Amino acid sequence: MSNILAGHEIQILPYDIHPTELTIVRRINEHVRVHFTAIVPEGQKDKYIQMTDIQSKIEINHNGKSSSTQLFKGIVTNVEVKAFRDVYYLEVEAVSYSFNLDIKLIRRSFQDKTMAYTDLIRKVIKDYPGADYIDEAAKGSKLQKFIIEYDETDWEFLIRMASHFNTGLVPDPISDKPKFWFGVPQGGSKELDEFNFSVSKKISDFRYSSENFIEGIDDKDFIYYKVETDKVLNIGDSVSFQSKTLYVYESVGKLLDGVFKHEYTLCPKKGLSQDLILNERAVGRSVEGKVIEIKEDNIKVHLEIDEEQPKDKAFWFPYSTAYTTEGNTGWYCMPELEDRVKLYFPTNKEEEGVVTDSIRRRTKGGDFIKDPDVKIFRTRFGKQILFNDKEIVISAKDGEILIKLIEDKGIEIYSKKDVKIVADKGISMESKQTIQMSAATGIGIKCKGSLIEMNGITTIKGDQVKTN
Repeated sequence: MSNILAGHEIQILPYDIHPTELTIVRRINEHVRVHFTAIVPEGQKDKYIQMTDIQSKIEINHNGKSSSTQLFKGIVTNVEVKAFRDVYYLEVEAVSYSFNLDIKLIRRSFQDKTMAYTDLIRKVIKDYPGADYIDEAAKGSKLQKFIIEYDETDWEFLIRMASHFNTGLVPDPISDKPKFWFGVPQGGSKELDEFNFSVSKKISDFRYSSENFIEGIDDKDFIYYKVETDKVLNIGDSVSFQSKTLYVYESVGKLLDGVFKHEYTLCPKKGLSQDLILNERAVGRSVEGKVIEIKEDNIKVHLEIDEEQPKDKAFWFPYSTAYTTEGNTGWYCMPELEDRVKLYFPTNKEEEGVVTDSIRRRTKGGDFIKDPDVKIFRTRFGKQILFNDKEIVISAKDGEILIKLIEDKGIEIYSKKDVKIVADKGISMESKQTIQMSAATGIGIKCKGSLIEMNGITTIKGDQVKTN
């Protein structure tokens, strides 16, 4: 629609003033931003500073002769009073309510790869009263991979999620709650006949996007028109201009010479596309967690950044060992259930995360780790290999079944059960000094029909017995 907005008809609440300067900027992936200046009486110059706090709201309306139009609702981010030649000016900056999503840095994970993007969005915004969205991009798509929000505000995180569809977020400029479009809204169709315009082609942007992130685009999609008009358009609106169908990419409204004018940036539909945003903040970082399931060389982890993690919804992460190969060579030693581990992100794609080190918390007694000179490899079943400065001890049961390789004594075998030596071929025993065998009840040596038994009485049997 065409509507000339006179500056004196624009009212700003709660300040109840009329601006001398006003700018309203709307861009994809950015909060709607407002900056205005107004003359204030000297006696009220301090009032505006004192009445503004972190909860201060602002509303900008155009009150025409026949109708009233809302131009903006938002939150004040900065207020300042300036004096110039005895005239006092109030300057205010404000943003849309989507800013509430862009304050606190969050850490949490979304491990269920069957989760829909729309469910993820609902989970993210549920803690913001009145927050809502309209989906223009996901359309039921599933995550299909592990996702982590790592030191991002919810607004930044949702922008990154929208980039998975090569689109962005568009905040609602007139809502008093955090509301936005996930994807560029599909607006109405308009016609522009204005003659004041400029045209440009962003060749470097095209080359970077086409070679890295967006398929099926052409350099013609990166032709942008800037048009000045008094018509009111929204981001995503379809516009017929210069015999072309274009779309509103950006909007800048300014109060000029007492009239509020709009400068729109228009582009082909594919020009609205946004580059894929990867998770740069998580690169090289680790998140601690607890092992909840193990399979082959993969692990499910309940990350400490999440309040709960259903086992059946957890993501399978590969476990990085000290050395392994694709064949049968390597080191296979998985953590135990309930062990503390680290999930490490080597790249900017969080789905490529790997579980690395186990972490000791010393939450239980029976600690074998006391002397740094002693190296131990031990399972939860009590099987152990111990290395110290004098010996190597291989143990199947503490103090009952073990082999000692002692530096100054040799080899000792201890067992409270049988010791068996079995060979398909020969067994040879050789000593340059003596071989001693002792038993409490008896010793027997048998081969075919020959037998020697010693049990207090020595018995020698055979088809032939020869003595010398």
